[in-house]
Amino acid sequence: MRAVANAVRLIHKFEERAEWGVSDLARATGMDKAMTHRILRTLLQEQWVEQNPASRLYSLGPALRDIASLEPSRSDVLKVAAPVLDDLVERFNETVLLSSRHHLVNVVELIRECSREVRVVSEVGRRIPLHCGAAGKTWLAFDHPSLIERLLDTGLKAYTANTITSPEALKAELDEIRERGWGFENEEYSVGVSGIGAPVWSSAGCITGSVAIRAPSVRLSRATAAEMAPLLMKAAADISVRLGHRAKRE
Repeated sequence: MRAVANAVRLIHKFEERAEWGVSDLARATGMDKAMTHRILRTLLQEQWVEQNPASRLYSLGPALRDIASLEPSRSDVLKVAAPVLDDLVERFNETVLLSSRHHLVNVVELIRECSREVRVVSEVGRRIPLHCGAAGKTWLAFDHPSLIERLLDTGLKAYTANTITSPEALKAELDEIRERGWGFENEEYSVGVSGIGAPVWSSAGCITGSVAIRAPSVRLSRATAAEMAPLLMKAAADISVRLGHRAKRE
């Protein structure tokens, strides 16, 4: 299992840089150079990486790119999600966001603001650590288990008094999110702001986005979130279906 874990560590390094030499990759991962080279040669045989004959540098290979092609393009997701977000804003009159994940942060991709004078304001491209928000915790709950381990390796930074900084507490909350199907934040990244998030699924059955409602905490308690959750999850499911996802039958 250690060999598999080391191979995964190597592959994740290509999220940081497109091309790597063996020596640099070994230093970046803290692994022995000979071991790094052996793993790369195995990945090369399976076309998970490829090597430039001239530079001798390694990059992600066609096998991984084929897997990635199962995911919808961001433009497709935005096009499909826009009318659904419009409906949510009309229903709840609170700010609604669609987000994606980049490394260990949640990234806002699309925003629909409400008409209230006091409201949560955001911007496209805003990045929020995964452990702090409803959308981010949704990613942690439904993405591959290695994601939470990667996050814990970096530590859980506190942004407010309510930020979850205990690995055990975070894992327990993620279990609850998986069980009920939606995430909740209570002033964990910004004081005075609460939120609720639900996952969007791709045709391959992987989480590919998160729909969230963020509002002033005085209007969005945990009890209020529970009342809003069924419609939010239905909206996320509608986007998922339009992206080709087929829900598993009970």
